[in-house]
Amino acid sequence: MKNLKNGFTLIELLVVVLIIGILASISLPQYYKVMERSKAGKGLIILREVDKAFRTYHSAHRTYPKSFNDIEYTLPSEFDTDENFVPNGVTYGKTGDEWNISFERYKNNSVLLLYMMRTTGKYKGAGFVVTYVPSVNIPAKKILCYERKSVGRYLFNSKLGAGAYCEKLMGYKNLLDESVYARVYDM
Repeated sequence: MKNLKNGFTLIELLVVVLIIGILASISLPQYYKVMERSKAGKGLIILREVDKAFRTYHSAHRTYPKSFNDIEYTLPSEFDTDENFVPNGVTYGKTGDEWNISFERYKNNSVLLLYMMRTTGKYKGAGFVVTYVPSVNIPAKKILCYERKSVGRYLFNSKLGAGAYCEKLMGYKNLLDESVYARVYDM
């Protein structure tokens, strides 16, 4: 009598499921990194446009804008919230679905920092910053990668470890400054 083999054995099915599981475990972390880099790219585009609008406004008026409504750039619709002002009267910001864009002003109307900070997800508190006043280690008018360590609503998750966003995810290795408040990387 002929021994006909109809279908697959249990061992063969288990091997296929195991191979699919291994491939998924390898590819999913890479997928999340690509998605986060995509979100970072979107944030950087918005920050560059706002920075350009800030500089244009400053060139025309010899002062920085007092509000996002003063600049000639319309933020994407996800930022259609009212501007929120921190009680010190120095920080102005708008919050979108995943990002907060804000700027800090001195009392003499000069802008100190322009932030684009993640508000949700694993990398909440990380993002990008433009400084308008140079400091010892940080150049002026250059976009830098930023991980906030303390002070503020959006703190970086310290469990991820130093440099998890700027170094490990984004690939920026040049640490410019580290204080009790933040880690700043050159891009």
